[in-house]
Amino acid sequence: MTGDRKNMDHLRGEIGEMIVAYELMKRQWDVMRHLGGHGYDLTATKGTVERHIEVKTTDPSLRTGNRKGQLTVKLSDSERSMSSHLVFYVHGLNTFFVIPRSAFPDSGSVTVNVGRDGRIASGTAYEPYRDRWEVLE
Repeated sequence: MTGDRKNMDHLRGEIGEMIVAYELMKRQWDVMRHLGGHGYDLTATKGTVERHIEVKTTDPSLRTGNRKGQLTVKLSDSERSMSSHLVFYVHGLNTFFVIPRSAFPDSGSVTVNVGRDGRIASGTAYEPYRDRWEVLE
């Protein structure tokens, strides 16, 4: 991976974390960045509920899956074991998939399909979690 691409990926991830933190704060969650290293990006608390959230951000123009119409992110072993939720943010479409650990795939790869119109295709396996912030409650 070239330096420019690596920097762009890092910047995209930072922006995604800030956008997810903002979305959580709009929903009355207190949010802090996890500075402890690996496993998750944000700690969100509301009352006595605490969630460890891993944020993955991608862009529809990247087509990161095995096929042209796919966007895929991969969770590491520590992210799968330490985070309670994944927020998969599709930048540009302003779409969030709020996925609980119980729905994490064993492979760690989370894929959503993009239709020819550039929008998230219906029938995506993670459709039940699309913009479902209440999953965190």
